[in-house]
Amino acid sequence: MVILYILKGRVFVANEDKMFEMMEKLYSEMTSRFDTVEQKFQKANSDMQQGFLKVNSDAARLENNFDTKISALFDGYKQTDSKIDRLETTVNEIAQKVDNQEVEIRVLKAVK
Repeated sequence: MVILYILKGRVFVANEDKMFEMMEKLYSEMTSRFDTVEQKFQKANSDMQQGFLKVNSDAARLENNFDTKISALFDGYKQTDSKIDRLETTVNEIAQKVDNQEVEIRVLKAVK
C-alpha cells in the first residue's frame, strides 16, 4: 500500500514500512523531549524545595534572633522602670524631709 503524507509543506510518498519507521522515529524523538522536559521540571521542583527549606531555616533563625533581642530589650525596660521607681521613692523621701525641715525652721524662727 502506498501512503501520501505532507511534511513541512512537501508531499511524500511512502509505503507502510517507511511510514511505520518514521512514526517510530517521531515517537522516539517526542519521548526523548518529554524526558528532557520532565528532568527540567524535576530539577526546578528540587531547587524550589531547597529554596523553601532555606527560607524556613532563615525565618526560624531570624525569629530566634529577634526573640533573644526582644527579651533583652524587655529586661532592660524592666530594669529601667525599676530604677525609676526607686528614684521616685528616694525623691519623695527627700521631699518629705525637706518639708519637715521647713516646718522645724519655722517653729525655731517663731520661738526666737
